Amino acid sequence: LVQDFTVGVGPIRGTFRQDDVFNGDEFVVSGSTLYRVTGGVATALIVMDGTGPVRMAANYTELCIAAGGEGYVYSGGVLQTPVPFSV
Repeated sequence: LVQDFTVGVGPIRGTFRQDDVFNGDEFVVSGSTLYRVTGGVATALIVMDGTGPVRMAANYTELCIAAGGEGYVYSGGVLQTPVPFSV
């Protein structure tokens, strides 16, 4: 394994990447911050609650993140927070 880049200060709580979704960019929750990684450059999007693992899922226009009992929706430049959800 070879490290390509570093995102945030860690720990890494979750990652998400899918071909054809947000141009194949990677989303990473490092520490309490959500980052979007494009071409090896990480851009911070939002500070999130919690310290445990996060869950992420996406369609072609939205990324949904569940973290620390809060839900977040990223829609290509727009981040809605918090979004109520239940499990």
